[in-house]
Amino acid sequence: MHRLLVSLLLVGICSWLDAQNQFIVKFNTSEPVPGTQNILPEYLWQTISKSKRLYKLITSHSLEEVRAIPGVLHAYPDALLEKRETVPDDPQFADQPSLEKIESSKAWDYTTGGTNALGDKIVIAVIDEGFDISHIDFQGNLWANPGEIPNDGIDNDQNGFTDDYYGVNLQSKNDQHNAKQHGTSVAGIIGAKGNNAIGIAGINWNTQLMLISIPNLTISDLFIGYEYVLDQRRKYNLSNGQEGAYVVAFNQSLGVTGRTPDEFPDWCPYFDEMLDAGILFINATTNSEWDVDTQYDMPASCPSQGLITVTNTNLADMRVTSGYGQTTIDLAAPGDGSYSLGINNEYRDFTGTSAASPHVTGVVGLLFSYPCTEFAQYLKSNPKEGAIIIRDYLLGGVDIVPSLAEETVTGGRLNALNPMRTIQEEWCTEVLGDELGIRQVFLNQNDRTLRIDLVRKDAEPLEYLICNTLGQVMYHERLTNPVQNVIFLDHLPGNITYGNVYFICLRQGKTIVATKLIYL
Repeated sequence: MHRLLVSLLLVGICSWLDAQNQFIVKFNTSEPVPGTQNILPEYLWQTISKSKRLYKLITSHSLEEVRAIPGVLHAYPDALLEKRETVPDDPQFADQPSLEKIESSKAWDYTTGGTNALGDKIVIAVIDEGFDISHIDFQGNLWANPGEIPNDGIDNDQNGFTDDYYGVNLQSKNDQHNAKQHGTSVAGIIGAKGNNAIGIAGINWNTQLMLISIPNLTISDLFIGYEYVLDQRRKYNLSNGQEGAYVVAFNQSLGVTGRTPDEFPDWCPYFDEMLDAGILFINATTNSEWDVDTQYDMPASCPSQGLITVTNTNLADMRVTSGYGQTTIDLAAPGDGSYSLGINNEYRDFTGTSAASPHVTGVVGLLFSYPCTEFAQYLKSNPKEGAIIIRDYLLGGVDIVPSLAEETVTGGRLNALNPMRTIQEEWCTEVLGDELGIRQVFLNQNDRTLRIDLVRKDAEPLEYLICNTLGQVMYHERLTNPVQNVIFLDHLPGNITYGNVYFICLRQGKTIVATKLIYL
């Protein structure tokens, strides 16, 4: 009898859900918002953005009835998003040929990601249906909300989400993400921990992944995720880095094929807002053989300068069943030939535009971490202009592929090395001097971070050491980047402790210089 009642209850709930319509509704600024007056109490409202007066609405009423509500500026049906992955039937790859295709290994000679020359932690946002945050190759690379105390049951930063420490699940409104293959693989391409003798390497060996789960895969939840990321970056900008997060790139391997910007009037403006805040938004186009210029695809059809749209190619630089458009699709990336993380500490082949897009997102994050003080300061002080420069370097640095000439804006496929060289040539040429020298040392005792500004005698590799007063080496590393003029340790080794004096030594060839590090 009990099982029968439960079954009847589930059937009833499912029937009720099936009978509901879901809309996105925007109100005029002069009208009260839902909740401040008795606007059809049987309607279920959820706030997307109070400042925009934008709401998600679940109701049994029709679209015409919703549009007739006093003060509604516009309303339209919510829609389900597509995961933009094609399931491969190829055997497992033993390596990651897609990263070699875009010359990641050569780009890593400049930077492997993580922080910029000022010590700011680079954050990359990813929105998807779920992530396996317990994967061993994510450890150390997950963004932690600095305004939240984990697992205390309190919304410490008052952003509407409780315990959103490792990102947020918009369904549970905390950081309990559902372990899903698609999102885990997308995030793995961007930022699986590198150089840790485990599994694979992401394009960024070290980074902070801000994970946003939208299990329902609806556009309305997508918008709520956008607001979450924008809020974190705006806090960062307004507080000069004391609050929020330095989000520089945002990946979305989701979309809706064949739909137009006019059908979703609140979608495209978000990318302009993100650009204003300093965020580049990277989106995978459809996995259908689809002319986006004439047949449309959302959000790839949005005209914003803050949006970078990506199609999929294989290791032979041939476009594989995916969207194309000479005015709408910016570039290609090798989604086919990708290998990434899977759930339960596994690894898997991963293809489609869903895999292509995070290659681009990863490179954007890598470019923001370029180890040059002047460049890093410009990007931080001029969020919008800096993001546009990164976009221009990225798109201007593609490898030209003749078959893509009439299928993408750039006519090319992603290359990670070329934009690095451009940054070096235009921003960071004066890293060499007459003699090797240490300009200045910055020690943050609270965060236990250390930054060393230096002048190099030549572009040859150098070694830096931290020694105690007895001459014992407490830390040692070799610097091979030919243009790096900043050394940054985001966490001092445990054997370097408060109350002691140390020496920082640089050695290049036969030249050695040293300075005191007073930790008192």
